[in-house]
Amino acid sequence: MPTLYSDSWSEMTDSWVSTPIYSPNWNHFVYTVQKDDKTAIVVDWKELSVTFDEIDTSFFWVLNNKSVYLKAKSKKDDKRFFVFKWYKSELFDELNIYVYWDNSDMVSWSARNWNNWYTIYNKTVTWPYDYVDTYPTTSTDYSKFVFKVTKDEKSTAVLNGKELVLPSPYNLDYVQISPDSKKMAFVVLDNDWYSSVILWSKIFKRYSQINWMTFSPDSKQLIYVWVNEEWKNTIIANWEDHKTYDSIWTINFSNSGNHIYYVVTDWNYQYVVVDWQPQKKYDSVDYPSYSQDERYLIYFAKNWNNWVLVVNWKEIQP
Repeated sequence: MPTLYSDSWSEMTDSWVSTPIYSPNWNHFVYTVQKDDKTAIVVDWKELSVTFDEIDTSFFWVLNNKSVYLKAKSKKDDKRFFVFKWYKSELFDELNIYVYWDNSDMVSWSARNWNNWYTIYNKTVTWPYDYVDTYPTTSTDYSKFVFKVTKDEKSTAVLNGKELVLPSPYNLDYVQISPDSKKMAFVVLDNDWYSSVILWSKIFKRYSQINWMTFSPDSKQLIYVWVNEEWKNTIIANWEDHKTYDSIWTINFSNSGNHIYYVVTDWNYQYVVVDWQPQKKYDSVDYPSYSQDERYLIYFAKNWNNWVLVVNWKEIQP
């Protein structure tokens, strides 16, 4: 077991000292000291045994108030490495850091050495890939980190450091995680570039294209938009098709998830659809929004050059 701390901090107080960063409960602090072109980390008056050439980013405390994440750089070979719970990683040419305050034991990274890309979950480094997407998809509670990875022209997902096996011949397009963090839905592409949705390992209907997908706030509904060969848009909610429009955009839910609303274009008109029911047509509609208590749906709309405020489908002249 390596020594985590030394007691030499007092010998370095004559050098440059950074502003302390306190833990969320204010019971712990961390700062850096610099001497002889080296940077050391001091936590609660104890110096971390590993010194650094240069700190790339600021420190991040986790909510258990015990650990700090950081990313550092070696000037000698211009390599990056990370420290997590005082574990120092190997050196990488490129390192992306993903730090979340909500969970003390989950952190994920993507890294590159030469032409090989890796995903890192806590201290576990995956096998090399040809490419790793820069940003992972994360669950609301940050218990799941999903990277899209590519190797040998096939794309799949890595969940918390473990590669998911997609059925042949599918390649991953993108993934969504439900707000309750219990469900994952994948949009996948076959060899003909047609899209399908996978939920709980079940493959659903084949579509020409899916360009948007999300879960409702209560995680009970999976909503996505199907674009057909004529470029018409149809919303699919829990596998049920709803009305087709020229285009569908700004799809939203009320806070509770009890109401869905979105703006559609139909011929030369735009209008709001609420709970699958179309409202009055206008030349143009601005972004609608529900109030926090869900009593009011508000948006701006225009006919000719006249803008009106629409509140619960009643027009109010400015």
